[in-house]
Amino acid sequence: MKLLAALGLEILYNTQQYTYNEYKKATLSYLLSEIGGSLGLYLGASIITLVELLTFSVTWLWYKFAPVPTSKIQPHRQRYATKVI
Repeated sequence: MKLLAALGLEILYNTQQYTYNEYKKATLSYLLSEIGGSLGLYLGASIITLVELLTFSVTWLWYKFAPVPTSKIQPHRQRYATKVI
């Protein structure tokens, strides 16, 4: 504990002047391209989702209400051989 109390930090500056540099982080073209990219992603995803939901609904309705086709082929009846003893 005595060692920590004895330690200190001294920061020295050459001058007391500060220089601030400001830079544009986003230009107008950058902002528009970011908005356009996001809109394209979200609209594309939503359209694909709607098409998938429509396809699923139509398929489900088809299997739910379409008549089940009956096969004209009759299953072959097996004839059992009688065992002769």
